[in-house]
Amino acid sequence: MAEEMETLTVSNKGNKAPKVPESPKRVRVILDEGGEQDLPYVFISLNGVAYKVQRGVEVELPVELLEILDHAVMTVMVKDQNNRYTPRKIMRFPYRVLREAA
Repeated sequence: MAEEMETLTVSNKGNKAPKVPESPKRVRVILDEGGEQDLPYVFISLNGVAYKVQRGVEVELPVELLEILDHAVMTVMVKDQNNRYTPRKIMRFPYRVLREAA
């Protein structure tokens, strides 16, 4: 399951960090396993709330975290038919949405 962790929020104004509203909409997802050098979990943080999400296991997450995962891309070089390399953007943390959480 996704594990919520406490994080330290630093503010230069001395104000308290804004409270993070619990998202009423949650989804069940599976993050793909990743490669040999990848960690067995993905660390995602939103508005001072951190999530340590295990790869390859069905977890329930706030829907807002999917946008963060969607924007996490990396560029790989792909060889075309003419033996030229072209850049291609792929998802850094591929995932599958199974269904909305009840």
